[in-house]
Amino acid sequence: MNADKFLSELVNFEKTRNSNFFSEYSLDEFSNICTKFLGSERKGYRISIVGTNGKGSVSGFLNQFFFRAGFSTGLYTSPHLLTFTERIVLNLQNISETYIENWLTGLNENSLSEVKRCSYFEFLTLLALHYYQSESTEIQIFEAGLGGRLDATKLCLPNSVVLTSIGMDHVEILGDNKKKILREKMGIIVPETKYFFSPDLGEELNSEILEVLPEGIELYSFEGYKPELETYLEFNFRFSEFIFQTISGNLGISRKTIQTEMKIPVIQGRLEVLRESPFVIFDNAHNLQALESLFHSLNVLYPMNQWTVIFANMKDKNISENLSYLVNRPDVLRIYQVIGDNFSSDSLENDKIGVVTQDRISQILSENDPILVTGSFRLYERIFSSLNQD
Repeated sequence: MNADKFLSELVNFEKTRNSNFFSEYSLDEFSNICTKFLGSERKGYRISIVGTNGKGSVSGFLNQFFFRAGFSTGLYTSPHLLTFTERIVLNLQNISETYIENWLTGLNENSLSEVKRCSYFEFLTLLALHYYQSESTEIQIFEAGLGGRLDATKLCLPNSVVLTSIGMDHVEILGDNKKKILREKMGIIVPETKYFFSPDLGEELNSEILEVLPEGIELYSFEGYKPELETYLEFNFRFSEFIFQTISGNLGISRKTIQTEMKIPVIQGRLEVLRESPFVIFDNAHNLQALESLFHSLNVLYPMNQWTVIFANMKDKNISENLSYLVNRPDVLRIYQVIGDNFSSDSLENDKIGVVTQDRISQILSENDPILVTGSFRLYERIFSSLNQD
C-alpha cells in the first residue's frame, strides 16, 4: 500500500487551515484507537514539547543530547520540510516509507478501517507511537502540533512536559489572551507526568503556571536569558541542556556517558544558511513574537546586513501584523510576498512590498543582497528546489 497515497486521503488541517475542524474535536476516538493498537501503557520515557515558538529547536536539541549520550532516541515533529518521513526519526534516521507500507499492508480489514478514520496528524502520531514502542525506544520526544489539551501527541502520555514560550497564535482555537493559551498548552499534562519545565515567562504567566500545575508535579524553571549576547537558538540550546541534565539526573542514569560539551547543531528551518554567496538564510518565523526573536538573532549574527525578504504566511496567520512589523524595520530593504498554494493573498499598501507568485522565486534568489526567507515552512521546499537547480 503506497504511503503517500494513503496519507493524501486523510483529513489534513495543515493544508486546509480550517479552524472549524477543531470546534467539536475530541481526543476520545483517537484515544480509543491508540488503546486498540498500543494498549493502555507506553514503553520508554516520553517527553512532550509544547509552546507557541521554539518547539522544533528544543525538540531537535534534546534529540541530539539524548542520542549522543547513548540512548536510543525517537523524535516526532511537525510539519515537515521536504518529506513526511522527516517527522518520525529514530536515532537520527527518518522512518522508511517501506516500514510504513509494510505496516499498513499487514493490518487486517477492520484495523485498516480504524486508521483511515484518523486525521493526517493523528495517523502519523499513531505510527510514531507504534514505531517507538515496537523498537523499545528509550527516550521519545514528541513536539505538539497545536495547543496541548486536544493535541494528538498527548496520547504519548508524557512523563515530562516542556513549555517553550507563550505567544498570540492560533487565537481562534487556543484563546484570545496568553493566559488562555497557556492553559491550553498545559492541558497536555496527564497523570503520568512528573516533571514540568519552563523558561521565565514573566511574573503574570509564571504565576499562572503555578496555579494550573497539578499537585505532585515538580516544576523546573530556567532563567538566564542573555538578550544582548545570544540568538534564540543559543538560548533554546542552553534550555535543552538544562532539561537533558535534569531528566538524566532524575532517572538516575549512570550507565550512560553523558556528553554535555556539544556544539549547537543545525536545526533545519531555523536560522539555517541555505547558501553562502549570495547569502540566503531561512527561518520559519510565522508570528510577531517569532519575527521579533528572529531579527534580534540576525542582529547578533549579522549586525550590518540589510535584508531582502521573501515572505509568505498561511491563511490563518495575522499577516497584516507580520507585514507591518517587517515594513517598519530599517534593516528590511524590500519584501517579496509570495501568494498562491494556500498562502494568504492579503497584503498592505507599502512601497517596500511586492506581491509575487512562486514562479518568481528563482529570479529573486539571483539578487546579490542578503536574502531572508521567512513566514512559512511551506516556502522551504520551493527555496530549496530553486537553489538546487542553479
